[in-house]
Amino acid sequence: MVIGSEEIRAYLRTREPPMVVNRDRVRAILAELDPVGVATRWAQVVSRRRYSVSEPNSL
Repeated sequence: MVIGSEEIRAYLRTREPPMVVNRDRVRAILAELDPVGVATRWAQVVSRRRYSVSEPNSL
């Protein structure tokens, strides 16, 4: 099962009492605990499309 930093933050916010944790802190801890998982998730990043339109705001 692959769990990313946003899923961890959402889980911590739904606990009782809720825990508010900085995004960078969660990412740093996750990179320390699961470096292979972080690398695997980064390898699956979807490249964004480039759009070509005739004029601004015509998409």
